[in-house]
Formats: sequence, C-alpha cells, structure tokens
Amino acid sequence: MKCQCHIEKFSNNTTFELEKLNKKIEEMNKKMDKLRNENLEFRKLNKNLNSKLNVLLNDNDIIKTVKEDIQDFSDLTHFYNEDYLKDFFYLLVLCEKMKYLNFDHIWMIESAILFKEVQTLDLPFYEWGSFIAKFLIEEKEKFDVKNNNIKNEVNNGIVSKLK
Repeated sequence: MKCQCHIEKFSNNTTFELEKLNKKIEEMNKKMDKLRNENLEFRKLNKNLNSKLNVLLNDNDIIKTVKEDIQDFSDLTHFYNEDYLKDFFYLLVLCEKMKYLNFDHIWMIESAILFKEVQTLDLPFYEWGSFIAKFLIEEKEKFDVKNNNIKNEVNNGIVSKLK
C-alpha cells in the first residue's frame, strides 16, 4: 500500500508538472507568435518608410520644382509681387520678336534686360510697345551692317585672291 500511494503521489505530481510545463510552452508559443507578427508588421512599416524616404531623397528636385511652380503660378503671388506688369512686358517682347522669326540674334536678346532698361527710363506701360519695336529694329540694323561688312570682306578677299 505504501508503494502504491507513493506511486500515485508521484504520478499526480508529474501530471501536475507536465500540465504546468504545457501551459508554459503554450504561453511561450503565444509570445513567439506575437513577436513574429510584430516583426512582420515592423518589416512592412520599415519597407514603407524606406520607400517614402527614397522618394523624398531621390526626387527632392522634383518636389522643389513643383513648389516653385505652385508659387510662380499662384494668383496671390502675382498680385502681391506685381509680376503682372513684368508678364505683360514679356508678352509684348514676345509679340515684337515674332516679326523677326528668321533672325536668331533677335531671339537671343533677353526680355529681363529690356525690362530693366524700361524701369531705368521710367517709361509708362503704354510706351513699352514702341520702345521694344525701336530697340529690335536698331538691333536688326546693327546686325545687317555687321553682316554686310563681313560679306564685303569675304568678297574682297576672294577677288584679291583671284587677281
């Protein structure tokens, strides 16, 4: 009887301890699953953040140009900076240059330089068109004189070589 009682106690203790161990194993498995899931979520989040960071780092120029374009074409910036007069002047210059489509030297003249000249002369806006037209005609005449001089020099050089 003594033996049997001892065996029962031993078996009860082992089953009890086995149950404890099984519970601990289940808890550990749950914690491991939770950590795996968290790890996967962090990996996904990390990939997402890395891609966003790459976009910001690689396309920084694009972002800057988009911001600049938004500022340039905003109605408020035109109103507060008074760029509308400058835009009007640039359009006038463009219209006058259209008369000289085949003259590249006319198209090389920068509108900003002409605008500064108009501001220094303090011309009212209704005289801008005639000022631009006169300026472009003078430039065309200067070019024509230079071109004729070059042609004359070339022709004189050819004639002198023929003699």
